[in-house]
Amino acid sequence: MATDDPRPGDPLTDLGNAFVRFLKWLVTLVIETAAQHGRRDGPRYYDRKTFPWGERSFQRLTGQGKLRSFKAPDGKTILVLRDEAHAFIEAQEGAPPRAPRPPPFARAAPPVDVNALSPAEAHELVMGRDPKQGPTTERSPRPRHR
Repeated sequence: MATDDPRPGDPLTDLGNAFVRFLKWLVTLVIETAAQHGRRDGPRYYDRKTFPWGERSFQRLTGQGKLRSFKAPDGKTILVLRDEAHAFIEAQEGAPPRAPRPPPFARAAPPVDVNALSPAEAHELVMGRDPKQGPTTERSPRPRHR
């Protein structure tokens, strides 16, 4: 009479049931812990140092009025509501990126043959200045006092 049904007093059945109860308890514990950590009991506001996009973006967006801001009770710190900041950030995800601005020092400079430069011109080039145009002139000597 070999059957696959375990007997009611079988230790393997009792162990399996205990393991299932333990897993249910463990899953419940993990869900409750995750729910506690998911709650945001932290600050409701961002200032320029805690803003996710950085300090300059915070200053630019609040200065342009794209993010509604207000002063903290100390009268100095500018704050933005966290929910409004996140809504603004999420609204920008589908927006086309801004065109990058060229750096202020970028300009169209013709290529320079470094071997053809005099030492003074090479120095000016290394220092980031344009080589002087025309012949280099020396300063006239100072008149001597008599």
